[in-house]
Amino acid sequence: MEVPLTAFMLACAGAAMITVSIVDLFMHIAEEIGLNHTLMMSITGALAEDSRTVMAFVMHVVGSVLCWFGLYYTPARVFWHHKLAGTSLPTLATVVSSVVGLMIVNASGSRSRFMLKYTTGVPNQIAMCLLMMASYCLNVFLIEHRQDKGFVTGIMDDSNTAFHCYTWGAGVSLLAHFAYTWYVPSRIDELKNEDRFRFQPRVGQP
Repeated sequence: MEVPLTAFMLACAGAAMITVSIVDLFMHIAEEIGLNHTLMMSITGALAEDSRTVMAFVMHVVGSVLCWFGLYYTPARVFWHHKLAGTSLPTLATVVSSVVGLMIVNASGSRSRFMLKYTTGVPNQIAMCLLMMASYCLNVFLIEHRQDKGFVTGIMDDSNTAFHCYTWGAGVSLLAHFAYTWYVPSRIDELKNEDRFRFQPRVGQP
């Protein structure tokens, strides 16, 4: 029990450091190339107006990085040395989950009620279903190889570490998706109330 716990703690620390590094690198690149398009403006707007969704997305990024750790440590021998084919479903689930989270933050920052309703509906539910199905399938493939010890012992392609990292990462990502489902309706109501009191002149009125 100590080895998986130590491996999970190290993976969490690595996920947090990688997340901070990715965000810092993205901000520096945006400054260098003058990235002032709608994505950056939407993220800035979400940070200013919808901090709960942004915090859910940060938690989502940590979960996604843990999933990538799990995919990295999945041994190729489990899939008869066809790792890319064997991990295609977990990879797809992780990518779809990350894209959906980014779309929700973008929609919230751009104040688009339609996109918030759309992305929090079917795409969000599909991302959650894919994560749960991918975790189950990965568990089925790795269940006979759990006797391996963690990567802290020197075994790099370790199924035990892969299972724990991906399962915990999928769990954290699912919590973020549930947070989107919980917080986005209040964000939609907030935007709707603001539009209700916005003055719109009549067309053709002198």
